[in-house]
Amino acid sequence: MRNHLENDWALWVGVDGSYTNRTVLNNLPDKTVLIGRIRSDAKLYYLPDSCVNGPGRKRVYGAMAPTPEAIRQDESIPGRRY
Repeated sequence: MRNHLENDWALWVGVDGSYTNRTVLNNLPDKTVLIGRIRSDAKLYYLPDSCVNGPGRKRVYGAMAPTPEAIRQDESIPGRRY
C-alpha cells in the first residue's frame, strides 16, 4: 500500500488489539501512524529519564503512566466521555 501513495503522504492504519504489540510497533515504516486497541487496564510507562545515570543496567521503563481507563475518567483531559 505504501508504494501506491505519494512520497509525502502519511498512512494511517487502524488495527485490532492483536497487532498492537512490540513487533509491529517497532517495525512501522516511515510516515505511518498506527491506531490500535489495548486493554483498559494496561500498565503503561513513560520513557525513561535519559539524564539518570547510575550503577547497573540502563533503565528500560520510566515512571508509571496512568491506565487508559484512568485517562478516560479524568475530567481534566479533554475528549469524548462514554
